[in-house]
Amino acid sequence: MQTIQANNYQVFFNDNGYTYLTETLTTSSYSKIFILVDENTAQFCLPKLLASLATEIEIEIIELEAGEEHKNIETCLQIWHSLTELGGDRKSIILNLGGGVITDIGGFIACTFKEVSILLIFLLRFYLWLMLL
Repeated sequence: MQTIQANNYQVFFNDNGYTYLTETLTTSSYSKIFILVDENTAQFCLPKLLASLATEIEIEIIELEAGEEHKNIETCLQIWHSLTELGGDRKSIILNLGGGVITDIGGFIACTFKEVSILLIFLLRFYLWLMLL
């Protein structure tokens, strides 16, 4: 499958995406990987992602309830608390595994947890229909 070149980034598909993600994780010095999911992506997409990740970095899963109504500051507070309790730091990476709610909240969390310019984010927009192909 091809890669799409956008202005300042590339979009990878299928195994190309997993290869790029693995290369990114192994060539960087992340302290911990946090994967943000909702209950749907936890069930249908997370097992495939975990099976495809080749890393020795510790992985923590943060699961939210699905639905637009959970895109609020209370959910953000819960995630910030989870990141703190699970040892998140400026060298952690957040993988957002889901659609709009997960990537919107995950992006906001990454920009506001610890130091804005230090915590890195890697947005994964997997949709159930893509994962099940």
